[in-house]
Amino acid sequence: MPTNKINKNEPASPNPNTSPFIIQSTAKPTPAKSSEPNSSENNDANWSALADPFKEPHVMSPILVDEVQNVKTLRKQRSSQFNSITKKDFKVFPKIEGISSYPSIYSLSPPTFLNLSSNFPFFFLPSPPLSLDLRNSNGDKLKLFCKKVDHCSILVDFSNENTFTELKNAKRNALEQIIDYIGKYHIPKNEALYSQIISMVSSNIFRNISSQSGINGEPFDPEEDEPLLEPSWPHLELVYIFFLRFLESDSFDEFLARKFISQKFILQLLDLFDSEDPREREILKTILHRIYGKILLLRSFIRKSINDIFLQFVYENEHFNGITQLLEIMGSIINGFTVPLKDEHKVFLCNVLLPLHKARPISSYHPQLAYCTVQFIEKESALSEPIILALLRYWPKINSQKEVMFLNEIEEILDVIGIAEFQKVHIQLFQRIAQSVFSPHFQVSERALSFWRNDHIIHLIYSSLDTIMHVVLNEVYKACKLHWNQSVQQHAYAVFRFFMLSDDQLFDSCIENIRYSHEQNQASALSRKLVWSNIHKSAASRFPNQYCSAPPVLDYIENIPSHSSVIDQLDMIIDHVIQENSSPNVYSNHSPNLSNQNISSNSSQSVPFYDSYQDISFSFPINSKPPLTPTDSSNIYYDHAQS
Repeated sequence: MPTNKINKNEPASPNPNTSPFIIQSTAKPTPAKSSEPNSSENNDANWSALADPFKEPHVMSPILVDEVQNVKTLRKQRSSQFNSITKKDFKVFPKIEGISSYPSIYSLSPPTFLNLSSNFPFFFLPSPPLSLDLRNSNGDKLKLFCKKVDHCSILVDFSNENTFTELKNAKRNALEQIIDYIGKYHIPKNEALYSQIISMVSSNIFRNISSQSGINGEPFDPEEDEPLLEPSWPHLELVYIFFLRFLESDSFDEFLARKFISQKFILQLLDLFDSEDPREREILKTILHRIYGKILLLRSFIRKSINDIFLQFVYENEHFNGITQLLEIMGSIINGFTVPLKDEHKVFLCNVLLPLHKARPISSYHPQLAYCTVQFIEKESALSEPIILALLRYWPKINSQKEVMFLNEIEEILDVIGIAEFQKVHIQLFQRIAQSVFSPHFQVSERALSFWRNDHIIHLIYSSLDTIMHVVLNEVYKACKLHWNQSVQQHAYAVFRFFMLSDDQLFDSCIENIRYSHEQNQASALSRKLVWSNIHKSAASRFPNQYCSAPPVLDYIENIPSHSSVIDQLDMIIDHVIQENSSPNVYSNHSPNLSNQNISSNSSQSVPFYDSYQDISFSFPINSKPPLTPTDSSNIYYDHAQS
């Protein structure tokens, strides 16, 4: 029959019915004086274990007794049955009657956290320092490393900054020590050690993600509201760094790791991407990418799980904070796809990636989304047609900011496609671009007109100039004369001049079509005016007191420019281009746009570039500045001071 007394020279016998890390005592624990001197020559002094043996314990864990020393019995102020903490970091090991399994995550919050009554005492086991003294054997270092990893599973309450300060500092020191260890020493390929590491990481990072609401209970808006930062980030960051170093270490073994980094682990990791803390999302992005690269069997599952998040975001709630980071991961994954692309990758593009363009919060992740679409086109140029047609299908009607984003993406796509792919979609594409040229929003108009500053797009336009000029020229002319923004008028004139100097015969044909179109519009306006006048006269004769004034539609028709005035203005612009082309280096104040006359060279207003515009490049003869190339950042085209 075992005795309750423990010999210091022999380890305690393990109890198979008790957790190996649980100590419970029915008697009040008292410290025992160590009979052995504290010698610096003894390696066990640096790698000492947790505490002196307690007097007459009821159940004792299988910890070597010669490693147990220096435990002080202290009281918590709220109860005489609890011990308190003085220094170093401690771990809580409650023994609860009637519970066969113990929680894997412990906390030093009040006992109500684990629904414990005050009848169950705690013993706090002090953690020794992780000394990396070369005098100690590798086995001792690894042994203490395992203890440190086990102690780091403790969760500390960060709801109050002024509580558990010593424990917070102790755990932080322990995390820094194990990070330093894993960067210097080889991690053995041991299943129990891998399980312990993944268990510690899981207990720290997997939690319920807290969210906040905006004003009046509205959902959190990342563009308007400040993110809710994770209060436990000082510890959480170190846990993530430790896990990342573990994945990147040369001794990492895929076969052992995939037993514990399972599909459930991946799903829980993806849920953490919904955290409002951008710091956590960024490091999660790196960790998930490392897992994707290290564990090959999980690659397909990771892609499928990310697809599910995208589909849920598009078709259900349109809220997930980590869409940007997941798209960055997918961009890296797409970049590694082999050519020719598999059918599943094309299905992902058409059914998952492209529908992300219609979500309302697209502004937060559009650059990453555009990068993914361009990567697909670089892998297989034939995909440019379904991508461009999908963009035209999802094209925004009233959101100007979103329309500018779509124009940006269209330009990126046109930069990587050839003439053969361009000619498949150029008519539908430039019909949409022509509408954007005469958009009432000046940023949309300027962004659409900027296509004529891209050398590769100019080359594509020349390949289908006969159709593109017929589609675009009329809208360019209207933007040149009728747009309210002066900068847009200047840019539209530059594009008008480009078409005029490209092909004389084709330009004359388009001008005739414009004149005929305005004649038809004028005739239609006169016909509508006559119909409305007859309606007004008939109504006024029957109800003279109610219809004494003309309807507003007649005023609108009266304000439509006459055909003669439109043709005169068109001829004036053409004459100005001809005159400018005959003397391109002479600045003239006789601009076709009367509102741009008499601009002083010292004025803060931009000089109209169509007065010195040559072949999609700019010059400034007033101030004797050298010509600028279309891609120069100091080009006047980028000057939005008057917008």
